[in-house]
This record gives sequence, structure tokens and C-alpha cells, in this order.
Amino acid sequence: MWPVFAQGMLASLPPQTGLARQQREHCVKGLPSVTAAGIPKNVQSKENIEWWPTRTCALNAVGLAFVAAQCRRRRALTSLQVARRDLLGTGLLWVGAEQASASESRTNPTAPEVVKTLWAGGLSKGEDLDAWTAAFAADCLYEDLYYGQPATGRDELRSLLQDKLLPKGARMILDHVSDGRSSCGFTWHIEQEGVGTGQRGLCFLRLNSSGKVAYVREVGEPLFKAGVLTEQLLQALTKDQPKKVRAPSGPSKSNQQNPRTAGDVVKYLYGDVQQTGGDAVQFYAEDVVYEDMNYETPFVGKSAVEGFLNRFQDIEGVTFVLEEVSDGDQAVGFTYHINIAGQPRGIRGAAFYEVNDQGKVKYVRDVPESAAKPPPVQQAARLLRPGLRRLQPASPLPGDIGKA
Repeated sequence: MWPVFAQGMLASLPPQTGLARQQREHCVKGLPSVTAAGIPKNVQSKENIEWWPTRTCALNAVGLAFVAAQCRRRRALTSLQVARRDLLGTGLLWVGAEQASASESRTNPTAPEVVKTLWAGGLSKGEDLDAWTAAFAADCLYEDLYYGQPATGRDELRSLLQDKLLPKGARMILDHVSDGRSSCGFTWHIEQEGVGTGQRGLCFLRLNSSGKVAYVREVGEPLFKAGVLTEQLLQALTKDQPKKVRAPSGPSKSNQQNPRTAGDVVKYLYGDVQQTGGDAVQFYAEDVVYEDMNYETPFVGKSAVEGFLNRFQDIEGVTFVLEEVSDGDQAVGFTYHINIAGQPRGIRGAAFYEVNDQGKVKYVRDVPESAAKPPPVQQAARLLRPGLRRLQPASPLPGDIGKA
């Protein structure tokens, strides 16, 4: 077979290759030498000379067919190898992307870690504002509901932080920080050395995919505590509203029948229960502490919370709307607004919910915004008692668990 293949290859050589090339190839391959006519020297008889061109052409044709078959096989093998290479390359790229994503998620700080790094500094004089701005996204939005407008971007953020810094001897203390990865909530109070407890409040925070702070809503407690006047005002504003028509309570999903995580409880309370008028108090622990910052003192115990919730549930034309809920299990922060029928704008706020091991709510802090911007009493307190941001030191609350 090999001589036939060799002859086919030689037949394909261009005419100018010449006799020397043909003889060299025949010698290299162990074939007989050829004459000037291209006929092997051992084929010199008349009969042999007559049939040699025909034999040679046939052999050349077979050789060319063999070469073509080999080329097709090589192309097929090459195509298969390329396909396998591309497939493997795609797989490696996909695996690499997954590994990079997992590595990034491991290296990026969680929302609670960011809170403990930044706010644990106390927001007092000497704070490293460069570190703060570096931790925020370039397009960040910081809503401090004391002010009329949010801070947008790092330049406005720096100005806001500069205005918020506490004087020497005063600092912000973290009390409760929820779990979570990309978002969380936390409660805080201000402590002035040698003076006492100042204003309280809470924040909701969300990170972007790069681990930078993208959004914050902060609400400080109103210093004028309207208390039951809030209930009376809402009743007066909505007295002409028709009686609520409760949606029929249909079969619930399994995770809604007995929500266990803080996020599920919050979504169920302000979703299904609000719509159907269900029994909200069953989701609260016997020893629950509920700090609604419109009231001077918290509601402590399940029965006290039940009375408070029932009074608000009976007010028509008031709808509590969830905005963002953090992704924690044991505790969450969330933002909301309250729509009041017949009023041009609602009331924004933020809240913090923590559950016990049985999935029952054990601690709540709820802080609504003040209507005036900035609130006159808070503005006066910041001028007269900047280290407290209250006109007088506050009495201790159960939620004040952080230490200076």
C-alpha cells in the first residue's frame, strides 16, 4: 500500500519538479530508479512500457483517493478536537466564573460586618470620613429622615456625615444588629459621658453586589411623644372612611401557616394578617418588648401588645406598606410607609423585629418620621444639647443593651 500512496503523492507534484526530484523520492522510499520518461529502469520491455502509464494512472488515482480520505479523517478528528477544546474551555470559563463569584462573596463583607466596622466608631469627632465614603457606593443614597432631602453620592454623604458627628465625649452605641448578608437593620442610642442616654433610633442598610453600601434609611426617635394622640388623630382623619372589607382567609402556604424566620413573620403580619384581619398577637412571645417610639414607654408582654395592635387595627383607611425587608433569619430591619386615606402623603419609617428560638417576636422597635423637616424639637435639642440630641437625658429602655 505504501508504494501506491507514494506514487500518488509524486503524481501530484508540479511538472517543474523534474527528474531529479522523482529519483530522489524513489530512492528515499526504496522504490526503483526512474528514467527520463518517469518509468522505472527495471520496466524497459515494450509490453511493460505500453501498460505502465495506464497502471501508473490507476495507482495515482487510488493514491489520491487515499490521500483525500486521510485528509477528511484528519479534518474530522481536528473538528472533534476543536469542539472538545471549545466545550472544555466553556466549562472552564463557567467553573471559573462560579469560583470567582463564590470567592467574591467570601471576600465581600456582610451587611452586619459593615455596620460593626463603621457605626461602632460612634460617629464622634475624629471619625475617619475617608473610610466611611470609601465603604459607600459612588451612587449611594442615604436617607436620614431628620432632613428634608437624602444625600446622594459620596460628596453629599461626606457633608451629611460631617453634620452628624457628635461632640467629644458623646458617641453612638449599637444595641441590636440583625443577621443577614446583603442587608440588615440595627438599633442604636447616643450616650454622653457623665450625662446619660440621649436620642435613640434605628437604621436599615443594603449593600450592592460589590459589598459597598448602596442605601441607608436612618430614623431618630421623635422627641415629642404624641402617644395616644396619634391614634386619635388617625381616627379623626379617617372617620369618613368605609368599613374595611376583609379578604376571605383562604388556605395559606405552609411557610405562612407557621412562619419561623423574622423575615417571614414580618411579611406575613403586614401581608396576609393585615388583609384578612387575622390574629396577629399569636406571633408574639409572652415576654415581648415592643418599643413604638411615638410612646414614652414600651409595651411589655403579650397582653399589652395585643391591646395596642387591636386599637390600630380598628382604624379605617390606614394601610401599612412594606418597602424593603432585610435578609436575616433571627432578626430583620425593614422600611415602610403608611398610607392614610384622603391625605396627600404618607408617613415613612423603619422598624426592627427579632424572633426567639420558637419563631415568636420577642423584640420590636418602630420609629416613624416626623412631619416637619427638620423636626423643631429635635432641631432645638441638637443646638442646646448636641451630645444628647435630647433636651433631657432619657430613662433607660429594655432595648438599650449596647455598652460604650
